[in-house]
Amino acid sequence: MYVNIEFLDTEPIENVITAMHFKVDKTIFFGYKEVINEYQKQTDNFLKNHCGVKEVEFVEVPEDNLKEILVEISDKVKHEKAQGNTVFFDITGGEGLILVAFGMLAREHQLPIHQYDVTQDQLQELNPEEAKTISAYGEIHKAKVRLDLSKYIQMWGAVIKKKELNEELDTNNPIFMKKVEAVWDVLCDYKDMWNIYSSVLGNTFKTDSLYADAVVDSNRVNNLEKFKSYLKKLEDVGAIRKYRATNLRKENIEDPERMRISFFYDSDDMKACLLKGGTLLELHTYQVMKNKSDDCEQSVKIDWDGIVHDAWGVDVYNEIDVLCIKGNIPTFISCKGGKMSDGQALEPMYELETVATRFGGKYARKVLATVHEIHGVYAERAREMGIELSVAKRD
Repeated sequence: MYVNIEFLDTEPIENVITAMHFKVDKTIFFGYKEVINEYQKQTDNFLKNHCGVKEVEFVEVPEDNLKEILVEISDKVKHEKAQGNTVFFDITGGEGLILVAFGMLAREHQLPIHQYDVTQDQLQELNPEEAKTISAYGEIHKAKVRLDLSKYIQMWGAVIKKKELNEELDTNNPIFMKKVEAVWDVLCDYKDMWNIYSSVLGNTFKTDSLYADAVVDSNRVNNLEKFKSYLKKLEDVGAIRKYRATNLRKENIEDPERMRISFFYDSDDMKACLLKGGTLLELHTYQVMKNKSDDCEQSVKIDWDGIVHDAWGVDVYNEIDVLCIKGNIPTFISCKGGKMSDGQALEPMYELETVATRFGGKYARKVLATVHEIHGVYAERAREMGIELSVAKRD
């Protein structure tokens, strides 16, 4: 039996990355009481369900008593060796006196030490004298457990909530997504008015069907001719069909300030894109990131505990506009399509920081995607929070 002994860390991936690469039969974690209480269940589930580890054990040790820590770890090492098991010390994420104890006992018992560089996904071996390295045991090599978004979020003790049918856009439809990119070019041409026009479509043209018809005045859209040109471009790229604009009369004279406009949305999905200002930015960002990622989803709801509560319970979840993963590194992206006035950028920054820290930890990338640039103190605040600012532009 191959036994991996390691420190239980508050970064879940550091607790499982060795078992993602090697056929470990048993993992023994040494850790502090509060960390074990918080991370035991999710770590045990991930190792057994996704990594094939048969046994997982958690041993509580004090934070400030090296002698007691040495005794606890030494007893476990002696027990495992007495059973004829092969033992490795894993110092990925290790800290404090436990790390010191691992080093001392590795030398005493001639056991190999290793750790993983999570970002680079590279094994680093630090072995005392003649100890046989973990990589030298060819029989325990295996194909790496590949992380998708579902596995990654489960590693944090949460689950991705399945979308309802009325919430899901058909991002797997290549015809729809091609039109999304064409409409993206329209947004780039009208980005200063995009959210206003979305509001007009959602209110003045409010409809439960694909057919929309309303009288529009120039005060509502600021410039009636520009609004008409916007709709014509939407028709040109296939987002709407049968667009018509009819002049109205006032006292038998054509009224240049008011027109009756009608059209058909191309589909329910396209209607959803045009009625909510930020949706198109989300879809464009999703499309771009999907081509760079191992797994990517748009409009992701994360249920904190993965438990469906009864009528009296409350499900706590967070939503992220775009979530993707490449290798071991997740990227959390918040999309804001409108022009944000002073201070409005702070709220999405804090929301992004909260979600990425809770479900991504120190390895997560945090990106705030916008249509308009963020300047000054707010750009500096984003930098201090480790948030990348990405201004979406025409491809």
